[in-house]
Amino acid sequence: MDDARAASSIRRRWLTVGIQVTAGVIATAALVLCVRTLATGWDSIRASLRHADLGAVAAALVCAVTAMLFMAVLWQQCLRTFGARYPLRRVMTWFFAGELGKYLPGGIWPVVGRAEFGRRQGLDRSVGYGTTMLSLGLMCIG
Repeated sequence: MDDARAASSIRRRWLTVGIQVTAGVIATAALVLCVRTLATGWDSIRASLRHADLGAVAAALVCAVTAMLFMAVLWQQCLRTFGARYPLRRVMTWFFAGELGKYLPGGIWPVVGRAEFGRRQGLDRSVGYGTTMLSLGLMCIG
């Protein structure tokens, strides 16, 4: 019995390492692609920035950051509805880390990312996924 547990533990560790390495490779590839895109299109970007209304850009940035913060608060309230009480700072960490998944192909990755970051910190998987879907639905209705 102990040998089976030890083998299972080793498999889990290797799986965890594999997932972490894969995530690191994907993050590095995404960063490289972003830098490459900025570098190759810099002339166009610079011209656009020169003609941009900086006040409007600043206002848009403030609105975008505020909206993202409120979306994280919405998810925290959904978590509380299901009995999962976590500090806003922790929920925001999971939320924003999970949101990085939207830059991967396929629309499911922000949901998976958010719920799995929470699961790794002790959040029940069904609560993580359920509340993520609930918050997305409420956001769309709102």
